[in-house]
Amino acid sequence: MTVTASQLKSFHGKERTKVLEKADRDNLSIRLSKKGKVSFYLRFQFNGKQQRFCLGVYPSMSLADAREEVGKLNINLSKGIDPRHSARQENQYTLENCLNSWMEKRVEKQLRVKTIENYRSTLKHFEGKFKYCDIENIKGYEWLAFFDEVSIKSPVLAGSLLRTVKAALRWCIRRQLIPDSLSILKFNLSDIGALPSKKGDRVLTINEVKSVMRDSEKSGAQANMRAAITCTFIMACRIGELNTMRWDHLFGENEEMIWTVPAELSKSNEIIRRPVPKVVREKIRLMGELYGTSGFVFSSDKLSRGISITPQAVDRQLKRCAKRLIDKQKISGVFRAHDSRRTLVTNLADVGIAMHVLEKMLGHKLIGVMSHYQKSDWISEQRKAYELWCSILFDG
Repeated sequence: MTVTASQLKSFHGKERTKVLEKADRDNLSIRLSKKGKVSFYLRFQFNGKQQRFCLGVYPSMSLADAREEVGKLNINLSKGIDPRHSARQENQYTLENCLNSWMEKRVEKQLRVKTIENYRSTLKHFEGKFKYCDIENIKGYEWLAFFDEVSIKSPVLAGSLLRTVKAALRWCIRRQLIPDSLSILKFNLSDIGALPSKKGDRVLTINEVKSVMRDSEKSGAQANMRAAITCTFIMACRIGELNTMRWDHLFGENEEMIWTVPAELSKSNEIIRRPVPKVVREKIRLMGELYGTSGFVFSSDKLSRGISITPQAVDRQLKRCAKRLIDKQKISGVFRAHDSRRTLVTNLADVGIAMHVLEKMLGHKLIGVMSHYQKSDWISEQRKAYELWCSILFDG
């Protein structure tokens, strides 16, 4: 007896004590899971072996659509074509399909441009993986083999890939595109050899900051890289904000110069306004002389207008700097560009700069009543704080 659309509606979402399977017609069967998931399967024989292939999940795929798809696959089967390879790509819930759906309907429509770019870069590592394999049929040991291979080169990258793919698959589950029983959802970072990232606590001393900037100036790095490192430790901005700084983000001249980070480029999704201290203005002026005053302030080089230095390049330069200074016993340990933010706040708080001013310098959202009613950027107070920080670093 064939299955009816009204029966499928009654089956959907209804929990049961055991898995059931009901035959329809033309080798189509309907599988009912314990949790009430309804799936369409094609049962067939290929190369002398019994096979079955998942076509889709109800209600994303209707009974009529499933029967239509089975008809086409049976025609291919009669020609000796494996239905698993000839099924229409849009009806296969492969890893690639899941990631593409997530990117198109969630990431690209709802997130910031920079976040979209980061996700695109991350998802490149999944290209060609588990091709033609239904997402539900990827075994736990297959996932582990993939992440172990990545972890050999970079445990941090392996952890990032795990977090990203789990976010994408959970979105697909909420959309009822795939089941919620996937093996990968049970994995933690520790299972793939990548420990959870710890909250940073590195605060450089004043002498360490001075050593970093002196080493940077004496290094063989290009002028744009030396300038970027100086600006990072003076303004304590995020590298993602610095490397996207454009000439049209700078307003005013001399002491009145303001750097405005557009909302779409800030982590807080709010406009960030900072006064530019004298030392940084001099570096910016030098960038204009060397690379021109259009496009990015910290251009990659004279010949690649429209391309900025990357956060990865800054990180590599700081790693080399740290190694040299550790060997000379000038600093106590490794550091990152992000540690400049903690360093500025800690040292300026010690000399009496108010926390709400420091929060604005960092580009943080204020909390409580201030987040709703206080819209001042305290530019004058920020300017005094930056000049005090510069005097500590260069005059002390």
